[in-house]
Formats: sequence, structure tokens, C-alpha cells
Amino acid sequence: MKSTPPRLLFLETEDWAFCQHRLPLARAAKEAGYRVGLVAPSGDKVAEIRAEGFDFFPLEMKRTGLNPLEESLVVARIASIYRRERPDIVHHVALKSALHGTVAARACRVPAIVNSITGLGYAFTGEGPKRAALRLVISNMLKVALHSRRVRVVFQNPDDRALFVDRGIVDPARCEIVRGSGVDTDRFVPSPEPDGPPVVLLASRLLWDKGIGELVEAARTLRKERLDFRLVLAGVPDPANPACIPRATLDGWRDEGLVELPGHVKEMEVMLRNAHIACLPSYREGLPLFLLEAAASGRPCVTADVPGCREAVRHGENGLLVPVRDSRALADALRKLIADPLLRRKLGERGREMAVADFSARHVTRSILGIYASLAGPLSPREEG
Repeated sequence: MKSTPPRLLFLETEDWAFCQHRLPLARAAKEAGYRVGLVAPSGDKVAEIRAEGFDFFPLEMKRTGLNPLEESLVVARIASIYRRERPDIVHHVALKSALHGTVAARACRVPAIVNSITGLGYAFTGEGPKRAALRLVISNMLKVALHSRRVRVVFQNPDDRALFVDRGIVDPARCEIVRGSGVDTDRFVPSPEPDGPPVVLLASRLLWDKGIGELVEAARTLRKERLDFRLVLAGVPDPANPACIPRATLDGWRDEGLVELPGHVKEMEVMLRNAHIACLPSYREGLPLFLLEAAASGRPCVTADVPGCREAVRHGENGLLVPVRDSRALADALRKLIADPLLRRKLGERGREMAVADFSARHVTRSILGIYASLAGPLSPREEG
């Protein structure tokens, strides 16, 4: 007989998301004695993941899709990996991974299943018959999948938890709230504001649901007032998402002189160092990492008063909250901060305090490792022979 370390597998829909959001947790789990691996579609981060000492198991899977046959095949592929690797704990990240992964894990009798709901996505963000039908289907499927003593569901904000509990999707006794994926407060640090006109920075996928349309309209209003500032939209369109902003629309805004479009940015700490204000007027979030990174960097934030966003920003403390989908209120908030450097500094300093106290990666990692331990008990190597 020989002993092997307990096996922890993450399931993500994209390998870059694991690197951006889950690396501190995976490193801490490895240090705690877990043998860590990632199941995800292959992207350009595979070498980086393996260089960290984590196993990587490629999975053929699309982030979006409603074809029952194709989705059933995805579940079968996940189950095949779980049967072969025999994980002690699986950690599924985001709605689709939670649904597909939990069905596979329960079929394979995985002892412990953790599902992180990092946001409710397209189906739960807006209205209309298509989204309502999708919500109903997803809710009913999740009710079946998550009903197990082996399952814990981790929410990033209390609003999402309340929605799932009220709809009967999950047992409140099997829910936890862990605020975000954690921000690296050693990497994101305060710095003096740069010279020049104030820079308003939004960093996200370029989707209508991020409130980008309202932000551009607010910028148009402020331009008419001849206010001197720059609006930078850092990110790329996401054609797989129905809320994707067409490239032609983005190019039109740029040609109009309303926005700058640097594309995907790897060094977000540099972007924030060169900005004065962070803005994300999203319609709904889990808990947006961009706002936490901005707070850790000592930058004031403007965001919508919606679930997730209001967890990261407290009105008048580290930023300003505005009504969702309200470009006039958004213009008013931005005007106030653009014109007042002392207020920006005050809000930024408080944001740094909040990031260190409440949202650091170390704090989040301790919480998640505690959930693993509560499900699986103390670390005990598996005996094989």
C-alpha cells in the first residue's frame, strides 16, 4: 500500500480565469498538502499552470451553449476525468461549471463538492422572455444538482445567496459567503496620481451588461460640457456572450473621440497606476475583481448600486454608487470626482484600507481552505495499492 496526497481538482470554463482569479488559492492548497489540478479547455495559459506545479486536464467545453446533446457530452467528459483521477475534492467555478461539474461529481461519487457562484451571468442579469426562459431552465437543473450533503455553494455576495435560497435552488445550511476571489494587496498598491487630464478606467469584457453603453453616454454628456478627461475601456469583446458589444460600435465610439481602446491588458496594476478613477456601472456582478484591485491601488470607484458592486464600494467611503442604467447620475458622479482631486485621494485611501482588511487574497484563501476542511475533514493521504 502507498499513500498519495489528497486530490483537489478545479473546474473552470477558461484556463486564463484560473490564472487571474484562483492562483493564490491553488498555491495555498498545494502548500497545505493537496495535489492540485485544473480541468479546463486548453488556452494559452497551460504552460504557466503546469510551471506552477499543477496538473492540467484538457476539456472540450464551450462557455455558452444550450444544445442538450452537446451539454450531456460535456458532463460525460468531466465524469471521465473524475473517474480516472479520483479527486477527494472538486471545486467548480461559475454557473456552468457548477451545474455540469456537480452532475459529473455526484455520478462519480466524489466525496466533497464545492461550487463557487462568481456571478449569475446573462440569464439572471436582464429581463425579456429569452432570459426568463433560460433562468427557469437553469434554476430547475441547479435545484436537482445541488441537493446533496456533499455539496457546498460559495457565493460572493448576500444578494446572490438570497436569490438562490428564495428560489429553493439551494439549502441555506449548505451555503457560504466568501467575498470575492481575493486581491493581491502586495501587487496592487497605492501610488501618486499621474499628471495630465483625469483618466477614467473601465476594465472588463466589453459587454452591454457591464453598463458600458451608459458610461459612454455619460462621457458624451461630459464632453459637451468641455470637461477635460480621458475614458479608457480596457478589455475585448466576448462574441460568445449575447450581450457582446459589436466591434463596429466600439470603433465608432473611438472615432468619435469618446473612448480609448487598448484591448486586453496583462499588467492591470500599471493601468490603475496611470488612472485616476475606476468605473464599472455593471447591471449585476458576483464581486468584481477590477473594483477590488482599484481599491487596493488607492483609486476611487464609481459603480452601480447593484448586487456585487455595492459589496466592493461603499457610497461616500471608497467611491460613489449610482442607480443602475442611469447615464445622467453616472455623469454627475464622474463630474464630481474629475473636478475634485482631494475627494479622489480621500476615497482612495479608504479603499486601500478596505481592500487590506476585507478583500485580501490571504483572507479569501483561509476561508476557502476552511470550507474544504469542513467537507473532507483533516488532510489524510489516500491509500492506494
